[in-house]
Parts: sequence; structure tokens; C-alpha cells
Amino acid sequence: METYVTKTEIQAPQQISPRKHFKSSKSNIRINNLFDFEKDNNDLDKLDNLDFNIFEFEKKVGRENVLSMVFTEVIEQLVSAKGEWITIKREKLKNFIKEIHNGYLDNNPYHNSLHAADVTQTLLAWCTKTDLAKIFEFSKYELLAIYTSGIAHDFKHPGLNNNYIMNSTSQIAITYNDKSVLENYHVSETFKVLLNPDNNIFEYLSVEDFKILRKRIIEAILATDMSFHFQSFSLLKAKLDHLEVYEGKNTDKIINNSKNATIFSEQQEIINFLFHTADISHNTKDWEISKIWSKNIYEEFFNQGDLEKKQGLPISMLCDRETTNIAKSQQGFIAGIISPTFTLLVRFLPPLHSLITNIEKNTEKWERLENKRKETLKELKSLKELKDFLKK
Repeated sequence: METYVTKTEIQAPQQISPRKHFKSSKSNIRINNLFDFEKDNNDLDKLDNLDFNIFEFEKKVGRENVLSMVFTEVIEQLVSAKGEWITIKREKLKNFIKEIHNGYLDNNPYHNSLHAADVTQTLLAWCTKTDLAKIFEFSKYELLAIYTSGIAHDFKHPGLNNNYIMNSTSQIAITYNDKSVLENYHVSETFKVLLNPDNNIFEYLSVEDFKILRKRIIEAILATDMSFHFQSFSLLKAKLDHLEVYEGKNTDKIINNSKNATIFSEQQEIINFLFHTADISHNTKDWEISKIWSKNIYEEFFNQGDLEKKQGLPISMLCDRETTNIAKSQQGFIAGIISPTFTLLVRFLPPLHSLITNIEKNTEKWERLENKRKETLKELKSLKELKDFLKK
């Protein structure tokens, strides 16, 4: 007999209104302790905190359990909340999570299962601490698409960026014609897992609903391509300026100003922005968390740079360990990308203002490290000059 996360009466697909893309179903059973984890001892009840420390969590439960535990808890919260109910077979959910976890290379310093879990937890915290779902009329299915995208968005990431993939004429680049090659790869490989009958957590969706949810996931993951950043940022900023959205005021206009015919794309624009910002959010976290993520991503960059040197390929930006100034490049990234992006986010989700505070604190930390580096160089230069003088 099949065991279910939720058990529903399957009904024939009904007409979906333009503002409600998914049909609702009824349910009376929720998921319960899918992986037999001891919830009281592993801080799962803190997952919706903005300052959640994924590295401390990893120490308690082990890397091999983090992604499974985070996604299971997210599904639990989604299922238990009021509103539409979601039908997912327990065993298929377990299989799906296992396949996704196994597809991540944990020897990647940054793009590993821990990063996927961190992005998913970040999205959960933002949804919990704000009226995000209410403001943008997100159903549970929209949230399910967001969280599923979270755990899968870097599925099978090779630890090398798009620049390397294209310069090396990788099969991935050939397959996707040099267009968002890794992002397309992550999506495609994810749906290969999802459409396996043993892993299909969406099997009870109608054909129409599955197409909607699939589009949500595809668009969200493709939005993590940094090459789209400035265009997407500019378009959203122009919209918020036009609607005079500041400090949480007029946020209702973002969706309610839309016509029914365009509501889906308006919602998708917000989903894409939220997903992209969550993916690059490590500088918005406490310094002790942020500096570890920074260390990990530069380690991955430098590993790629070493490979590019060995293969005679152009060395990608920030990937040369001999010339890259980490503190200075982080200051530039925060000033040029992070600060403007999260300032925009807080304009329509003001409860997330603590992210701006962390950005400011982390900027000061990087400035201090850079100043310390400069002082050290001056001391070394002075010492060298003294030694040279004494040799005369």
C-alpha cells in the first residue's frame, strides 16, 4: 500500500482562472518525519530564521543529511499551512531528494549540496518573515516550485563556470548553444530525475498544472545566470519607481496593477528576482557565515584558474590565484551588485532590512582586511628597503 505525504481525492481538472493558475485539491494527511530525523536536536525549528547558520547545522547532522532535512522541513511547512493541499507520495519524495543530493559534487568548494540547501533555507526564511505569498498571490504550488528550484538549481554543477564550459567547447556548451549553458543543464537534468516514475513528486498534477509548475521552475533556475543581472535589475527598478514602491508602500500595485492576462509573467518576474537574489545572498548573512562562503567560492574560482592555465585557456575573471585580491573584489561585488540588488528587494519587503545591515557590516570587514593587507605590504616594502640599504 502506498504511503502519502498528503492523501487527496483526485478530481478532474477544472478551469483555472487567470489569477489562480493552479487548481486546489483537498487533503487530510501531512508528512511526518520522512527521514526519521530527531527534529528536537537539530535546529530544524530555526530554519525560518534570517540568521540561520547552515555550517553549524552541517556540523550537527552531517553534510549527507542537510539537503534532505531542509527540503523535507520545507515540504512539511508547506503542507501544514492553510490553503491548497498538495499531493506527494512519501516514497517518491524520498527518492527525489536522494537523487538530487547525489547529483551534487561535494568536492566542489562552493557549488555543492550545502549551497543548494542554503539557498532553499534562505527562500523559506524570506517567505516566512514577510507577506511575500500574500502580496504576490503565490499559491502553495508557486512556493513548491520556488523551493524545488532551490534544491535543484545547481544540480550536477561541475565546479566550473559558464565561461570555462564555453571556452573548452564542452559537450554542455554544444548542447545548449552557448546560452546559459549550466543553468539549462541544471534544469534539464532535474526534470530527467523528476520524470522518472520512481521520483515524480508532481505525478498528481494535471497536464496543465504540471506545465505551469515546470515553467515556473525553468524560469527561476535560468534567472540565476549572472549575465541577466543588470537587465533584470533595471526592469524591476523601473517598475518599482513607476509604481512608487518604497518602504513597503504600494506593494499591492506590483500585482494588482496587472491585467489578468499578464499576471503570470508579473509573478514570474518577482520569482526570478527572489531566486536570483537568494542565490547570491551570502554577503547578506552574518560575517562568520559570509566569510566562509566567500572563501569557498574563491577556492572554486582558483581551482578553475589553475585548470585554465594548465589547458592553455584564457583565465576567467577572479580565477587567477596569483593576481586576484579577494578583499578588494568582494568590496566591488558588494558595491556594484549586492547593495543595489538588496536595497531594491527591501523596497517591497521591508521586514528583510536586517540584510542591508549585514551588507554594511560585511563591507566594513572587507575594508578592514584590505587596509590591513596594504599596511602589511608597506611594512614588507619598508623592511626590504631597510635590508637593501644595509647591504650597501
